[in-house]
Amino acid sequence: MANRGGAVTTAVTTELNGIFHPAIALDAIEPSKTNPRKHFDEAELQELAASIKDKGVIQPIVVRPHPKNGSKAGYEIVAGERRWRSSKLAGVLTIPAIERRLDDKAVLEIQVIENLQRSDVHPLDEANGYRELLDKHKYTVDVIAEKVGKSKEYVYGRMKLSDLIPQIQARFIENEITAGHAILIARLPEESQVVAAKELFDTENFEDPATGNRQRVKVAISVRDLQNFISQNIQMDLAKAPFSTSDPDLFRQAGACIACPKRSGAEPQLWPEIGKRDLCGDRTCYHKKLNAYIADEVRAGQLVRLTDNWSDRQKKDHYYVHDFAKVSGKKCDDTVTGIFVEGWERGKTQQICTNKACKVHYRGGHASGGYERPQRTPAEQLESAKQSINTNMDALYRSKVYEAALEKITLASVDLVKLCKKPAMVHLLKVVYERADSSTTRKLTEELKLPKAQYSQSAQASAVAKYADKFDTGKLIAFMLQIALKNLSLGFELGWARDSKGAAGELTEIAEAFGVKADAIKKEVDEERKQKIAKAKARIDSAKKNSKNKKLQTSAKAKPADDEDDIDDIEEGE
Repeated sequence: MANRGGAVTTAVTTELNGIFHPAIALDAIEPSKTNPRKHFDEAELQELAASIKDKGVIQPIVVRPHPKNGSKAGYEIVAGERRWRSSKLAGVLTIPAIERRLDDKAVLEIQVIENLQRSDVHPLDEANGYRELLDKHKYTVDVIAEKVGKSKEYVYGRMKLSDLIPQIQARFIENEITAGHAILIARLPEESQVVAAKELFDTENFEDPATGNRQRVKVAISVRDLQNFISQNIQMDLAKAPFSTSDPDLFRQAGACIACPKRSGAEPQLWPEIGKRDLCGDRTCYHKKLNAYIADEVRAGQLVRLTDNWSDRQKKDHYYVHDFAKVSGKKCDDTVTGIFVEGWERGKTQQICTNKACKVHYRGGHASGGYERPQRTPAEQLESAKQSINTNMDALYRSKVYEAALEKITLASVDLVKLCKKPAMVHLLKVVYERADSSTTRKLTEELKLPKAQYSQSAQASAVAKYADKFDTGKLIAFMLQIALKNLSLGFELGWARDSKGAAGELTEIAEAFGVKADAIKKEVDEERKQKIAKAKARIDSAKKNSKNKKLQTSAKAKPADDEDDIDDIEEGE
């Protein structure tokens, strides 16, 4: 019998390189302050307490002698705080435990590596655990990744969650947003997180199926919609910046962009889906630099001020771009280069003709200031036609691969089915459905005649999971694959995949794994692509020839046919 801090334990035996105590008084045990797991679901604790009342604690907790001298408790929990809490709720007085002598570093490692690999641990707790191992005990990310059996990108992404602003952390803890939402926001600077937080929730009409009553509720937007908002309204592609990203003096408070920690290129391990692109996460800073650049360019007298905002057309020294001819080909003496100082095109340059009587860029004698857009050359027309054909043919290829894959995925692997548990598959189905683009879920709802969404994509995911609950495990797997393939067939990438090959590449890889002959489909589509491009070229060549003949005939009527110089000028003008 042993006595620690007033706690009486039963006979002691050695087990798992420690001392096994069949029963230690709960009051003699104290939770660890270093345990990164801070959030415990009350409903789950009550459920476990009911099980403990019925069957007792099956797996002993791990404790160590309390490191603090004079503590009333004799032991500190290393692993198993959830079982200790539930035992208190169950009203039992003792709990089985294994006592080990461990230093603080070893305790934290066990708490992070063993405890946090449980599926019910909140990602924020996991993030804080990894962060403490890194900061306090000088572990490297490589070592942490190896110990927890995860990729470096996963560990970096989880640790970044600890940088979430408090209001987002609170939403995350209350499960109002998913880990997908949280990771997208956590990668942004604090000021940009505030902007994203304002767009996280949308008000939707909710109709209770049971009562038919309608009410307006706030629901989280989809992860895909949040990702689109961030890319369109927060992140700026530094490769497209008109100013020098290596200039430290453009906006001295921020320094050079290439040395800024707020860009994705500073932490590429957090952005595996964007490849080598370097995105600025601080839109305010970016626009301050853009303003400084525009002011410098205009001050130097090199560029005129352009605007495409109607309300700004009367500003002094501003040129409302839609009042003038845009010059993209032949220039005249009145062609100037301007820089947009207002509107969506701000920072971009454009050449315009400021002489509305110019015969090169305006309709002859037209007094309204309207301009005739420069006619595209046959080469430009063909290039435009090729782009349109390629877009349509790429979509056709994805559609054909999708249809071919659907014939295969209904035959789910028997071995895979044995390894998968149905509750996990239903949960995964919801995750897959929520991650899909809204266009995908709408198409699938129509295609599979699923229950229609009533108020949000998240609610629709729950409805779909309930609908699919009657499926066996194999059909659930097939259903999830169909959702993923449909998403790819519409051109949407899966998202967090490393070394992303694009929607078509990911779709091909999955389909080929099920035996689809993607090469044959590609060959068929490419042949159709060639035929369409050839037809477009023939049509453009024919139009070019007719236009040339018409101009020659017109010129012949107006001037002597032997005026070779004039005919040469006409040909050169084409």
